[in-house]
Amino acid sequence: MKSTLFLIFSILFTYSVVAQEKISIKRDRNFKISYPTFLDSMSVQETDFKTVDLELRIWIFHWNQGKDTLIQIQKIITNQWTLTYYPFYYYNNQHNNFKVLAKKRVLGNRWLAKWDSILEKGFLDLPSQHTVDQKLDKKIMEKPILADGSSYTIEILGPTKQRKIVYKNPESYQSFYELHKTPAIKYSEFLQLINLIRTCLNFEEGYRRIYFEVTKLKDKCKPNTKY
Repeated sequence: MKSTLFLIFSILFTYSVVAQEKISIKRDRNFKISYPTFLDSMSVQETDFKTVDLELRIWIFHWNQGKDTLIQIQKIITNQWTLTYYPFYYYNNQHNNFKVLAKKRVLGNRWLAKWDSILEKGFLDLPSQHTVDQKLDKKIMEKPILADGSSYTIEILGPTKQRKIVYKNPESYQSFYELHKTPAIKYSEFLQLINLIRTCLNFEEGYRRIYFEVTKLKDKCKPNTKY
């Protein structure tokens, strides 16, 4: 029994080390942390790279729905992965007053498998939407502004390199390009990345539970009218 447990532990440890060696972040020279006021209002601490090897931040804004979320995934130097949900509601756009409930948990083998897939497919190197559109729009005479939908910002943070991937309403724009017979491969790959995270972490289910608590807080909130 002991030898079997030791073998399983060795395999998992080796798997984690291999995944770690594959991580390579393209540096974004103009990188700036997204939504610093939000982070401050939500009391999200600056990443301590003495204890963290890598951090992913996934900002999801559902326009016109009021469902906004920050998902923070950290790889600790001990090879452990953690995830923290931050579903939030801000009731005063000018002053960014927040009501937020944070929930944290440890990720297991299911995440390791998905993470390996993300690395193998090179999803961390995906360009942002504006870069993709510069090429695609040359083939389109006129493109509408699609305002409804969801906005995603993914930040990959390392000790010395950082980059971000930003897409607004990728589902609708992918459909638009395909309707005009213009393959939007990078849109498809970005949505694959989002779906890998979504199906692996099942954060929507947890989000609904937590967001219900946030909306209860929302009902008790009154906008701060004092400057």
